Amino acid sequence: MIPIWLDVSGRHVIIVGLGPVGQRRALQFQRAGALVTGVDPLPRIQGQEWGELIRNGLELQSQPYHISIFEELSLIGIKPQLALACANPTVNKQVVADCRQLKIWASTSTFSENDPADFQLGAVARGESMAVCVHSDRSSPGLSSSVRDEIAETLLPAADRLAKLASFWRPRILNEIADDSEKKRLLDLFSNRAILKSEVQNPGTGEKMIQSELDCARELFP
Repeated sequence: MIPIWLDVSGRHVIIVGLGPVGQRRALQFQRAGALVTGVDPLPRIQGQEWGELIRNGLELQSQPYHISIFEELSLIGIKPQLALACANPTVNKQVVADCRQLKIWASTSTFSENDPADFQLGAVARGESMAVCVHSDRSSPGLSSSVRDEIAETLLPAADRLAKLASFWRPRILNEIADDSEKKRLLDLFSNRAILKSEVQNPGTGEKMIQSELDCARELFP
């Protein structure tokens, strides 16, 4: 598997099975800008998440899954480009097999040794400037979530602060400093592990270390 961040805004996504996992995935894709169709004969209509799904424009097909759903959706102008199988293992296996036949990328929430799914979704932690995704090849989704939470608590805030500093200075360094060696030296400050570790242990110290180096290099800027 190759880790990749996808822009799904405006893309059609079909989710088969609207239990807790399916609803969570549906919201994840809606919040990223995707147009979501849910297929489930008896969706679990409960809680605030369901209300948000409806407000965000969930297209609900209250019927058992069958491959014909793709043709039915095409008649009303919906052509899914991604599919998530979040039902039981038997249905999920069929969804993935059908999507392979239709050349639609598919993922499944269940695990098997010969799983033909095209992609996997991990546990995501987001800051203002940084995002981290963790997955365990579905051997332990709970562990992925725990690792994600640990990163979000201990590492992500510090990395986020340095990333925001980099977003301001990196374009200036690239565009205004002529000397290539100095350009590389200053850019490397933002990826220096010692500086990151210092920022994690004592918030603000890593930022000050970078800013001090930049202040010393002011004569390099026009």
